[in-house]
Amino acid sequence: MSTRLDYPYATDLEAAGSKKKAQTVTGRPTGRSRPVHWQHNRELPPPQPTILPNVVRSTPPPYPVKEMIPYNLLLRSNSPVNIRASADAYETEEKMRVMESRLGLTEKSNRALLEEVLRLQNELRVLVAQNERAIRDERNARTQLDASVNIVNDLISQLASRIKGAEDRLNDERGAISTLLSQTRGVEQAMKASQQELTIRKDQHGGKLLELQTKVIESDRAREQLERLLYNMTDELRLVRNKLDGQQGEFQTMLTDLKLRSRRLEEENKLQLDALRKHGDAQSHSDQNTTYLRGQVESRLSELRDVIVDLRGRQDVEINERRSLEQLLQQKVNELHMALGEQNRKREEAMHALDMISREREHAADQEKIRLANKLTENLEEINKRLINKEIKLREEIQDKYQQLEKVLQIEVDKRAHHEVKMREENDERWGLLKKLCEEELNAIREALKTERGKNKESVHKLDESISLLEKQLQEMKRQSDKVIAAEIKSRKEHERHTKENIDHVHEKLQVATATLQQAIGGVNGHLANHTEKMRQELKGMIEVSEQGTTRAMTDLDVRMQSLKQKVGSLEAALDHRIAEATAALAQNIREKVESISLWQDVTSQTIRELNQSIQQMPNDIYAIEEKQKLLRSELESRVTSEAESRIRDVENLKQELTILSQRKQPQAVTQQDLQEVQGTVRKLAESIQTVKTVLGMKIQSEQKLRISGIEDLQTQINSLKTLIGMHNAVAPVPLYMRADGDAAFDLDNFIRRDETAGIPYRMSSYGQASGMPEKITATQPMRSQRGTPTGPKALFLTGKGDRFTAPGTRHQKPG
Repeated sequence: MSTRLDYPYATDLEAAGSKKKAQTVTGRPTGRSRPVHWQHNRELPPPQPTILPNVVRSTPPPYPVKEMIPYNLLLRSNSPVNIRASADAYETEEKMRVMESRLGLTEKSNRALLEEVLRLQNELRVLVAQNERAIRDERNARTQLDASVNIVNDLISQLASRIKGAEDRLNDERGAISTLLSQTRGVEQAMKASQQELTIRKDQHGGKLLELQTKVIESDRAREQLERLLYNMTDELRLVRNKLDGQQGEFQTMLTDLKLRSRRLEEENKLQLDALRKHGDAQSHSDQNTTYLRGQVESRLSELRDVIVDLRGRQDVEINERRSLEQLLQQKVNELHMALGEQNRKREEAMHALDMISREREHAADQEKIRLANKLTENLEEINKRLINKEIKLREEIQDKYQQLEKVLQIEVDKRAHHEVKMREENDERWGLLKKLCEEELNAIREALKTERGKNKESVHKLDESISLLEKQLQEMKRQSDKVIAAEIKSRKEHERHTKENIDHVHEKLQVATATLQQAIGGVNGHLANHTEKMRQELKGMIEVSEQGTTRAMTDLDVRMQSLKQKVGSLEAALDHRIAEATAALAQNIREKVESISLWQDVTSQTIRELNQSIQQMPNDIYAIEEKQKLLRSELESRVTSEAESRIRDVENLKQELTILSQRKQPQAVTQQDLQEVQGTVRKLAESIQTVKTVLGMKIQSEQKLRISGIEDLQTQINSLKTLIGMHNAVAPVPLYMRADGDAAFDLDNFIRRDETAGIPYRMSSYGQASGMPEKITATQPMRSQRGTPTGPKALFLTGKGDRFTAPGTRHQKPG
């Protein structure tokens, strides 16, 4: 809580011109000057925030309070007492006019200082906005870099996909070559079979012709036979030709689905079919085909070697370019570090020069203060005599206010005691309710036990009755059996004469019947005994379980009662601790606020100096850093674009070469050796292409890793530059804060230090957002002080010296 000190010498008291004239004419205090006890009965209006207090008004002169005035002093105008009083009043009026002029000057200087602080705060806000814009530009640049890196990665993935497509095409071409080879093998086998058939038929025709020539003279029949034979032979030749034409059509339908190579094979097949009729030209044609195939394979091998040599040369050129780029980047980074070091050195020199200038100014100001203090001491000695009474009255007022505070605290303590009594009564009521509930639960459990015991007794009674019934039935059965046996004995005695022969047999039957009856009786007795024992054991188990449940319930109730007692004790201790903390915090706040008022003027002067220094240094540093960031951004973009264009060109060249290779026709092999040689060359080509592909993949991966590492290095350098910028911005003072006076738990030093270490500006900090600080400095009450230093009970200013920030609510510590 804050105490407001009002006294007649404050700067906010209204002084009208008419009242001042009346005071100077009469020599008596007007109605404006009121006694000190007027403050107690006056109700203070609610505080209304203003931009700055109006300090242009003049302060009315004081008058002696409760001064002894002789009787009928005013009636006697020519008395010496009246003359002496008018002279003293005139002297006091002159002195008070001088003091009023000086106080007006001090108030004007304070107003000018406040206006300067407002201007500097507005400039600081503009600088903070500029810094935020710079940070946004840096974020945009980072996003652009990320987008360019993503584009490069997409291009690399496209290249990889294209290479995979080329590999798939090569595999398809290999499959087509294998199918062509299998088809050529089938054609060769068919051709060999046809050649064998033709040779056999030629031999047959030759033999027949010889036979015909030998038999021409013999008879015309032989001629007719020969003609028939010739006709048959021509028919067979036609059938063979038709078969050959059908096979040729089938081969054509199979080879139409292939590319340029299939057409070439069809033409060669036709040529070979025509060459079959010409036996001599076949071998020479096959030799030409083999030579042509070998030459074509060798030309392709030479072309692939040239492509590999070109790729290796391009790779070496890219490696050299990357190394040169890395060297240039390292040189530029070194230049940036040197420039930053030089700027830091210049800044330190400027800071040192400004410190020297500020020290000289402070020394001159101290001398001026000493001179003014020497002049003021003479006037203060005269004023102090009159201020002693008013200080005594102010102390009495402060004592009264402290007494009122103690009364308020006592009332609050009484309220809390009453609240504690109520809480204890409520807890006792709850305790009684819990006891009642526990007793009701125990009674219910007891009743349940009683009912269970009654049920158990009834069940035992029923079992006893059933056992007695079974025993009665057994006795009746025994009686019936005894009666039957007796009747049979009687009948047997009567019929002994007639049944002497069957006596032995009857005796055996009777013995068996008696044995079975005895066994049945023994089994029934044993079964009944086991059933009764089982029922007794089950009853004993149920009784034990119910007893255990009751004991557990009782233990749970005891534990709950103990926990409730502990909670009540902890609540009482917490309430006592909070009351003690509140009283200590109120006392500490009052002490700290009284001490903070005296330190405000020195702190504001130091903040103004630091603000001037930081404002002079900030624009140059920000401009230099922005220029360097723009240069680095342009260089990175140009390099990324050139690298992407070179990669795209290489991929297009590879595509063109692959299309050229795929469009070239493969000659047809004739012999098995040529086919094997072609297969070996194709395998070698596939292996060489695979090796080239793996080498290129490894190179691309290494290049990607190098590029990623380079980007990470640039990112770390940019982050280091940002940290340097943040350290430079951290030197700037923090703007003014406001908080409520009654907030005792608010630690402003730790709060501001946390935002400062995190690199968060004031307007983006958690305190600035949570408190909702206004754009202008508002003062809810006019600032008053005996020493001329502006203070306010509701407006607190946060200022900083170097890296140490202090609030008026805390003790000021000078940096070591």
